[in-house]
Amino acid sequence: MSELLGPFHEVLINNITGKKCIHGKTQNVNESVNSVIWTRIPKNNFVSLKTLELGVFEAIASYNDGNITKCKVLKSLGIEPGRRMISVIEFLDNERIRRAEVAISDFLRNARRQEKLRKRKLEENLEETPSYDRGM
Repeated sequence: MSELLGPFHEVLINNITGKKCIHGKTQNVNESVNSVIWTRIPKNNFVSLKTLELGVFEAIASYNDGNITKCKVLKSLGIEPGRRMISVIEFLDNERIRRAEVAISDFLRNARRQEKLRKRKLEENLEETPSYDRGM
């Protein structure tokens, strides 16, 4: 494989990919960002380059800091966002965080179940193995 990729790519594959797969973290962060971008700017709609750039900037800002960045952008433009807008955006950000925490807890719960099942099967296999103690 190293003949096809070269030593540089081999080092990247071994160091980066291996580290991301530890503890089940196999999703590429870029895939998540792309998902956020394409929900705002669907691929099947043609948009100008300027619209695409603004959409990408907005998606990345929201991905990094949450929807509250929309209020920050408005403030930087000299527009003061209303109380309702701020409260709704804060609610959306809190809901996104809550859903992420639930997803993580579900993932961890399933991982613990799988580990218990693996240990139980291992113990069952050890019990089935004949013992060669004295007196047998």
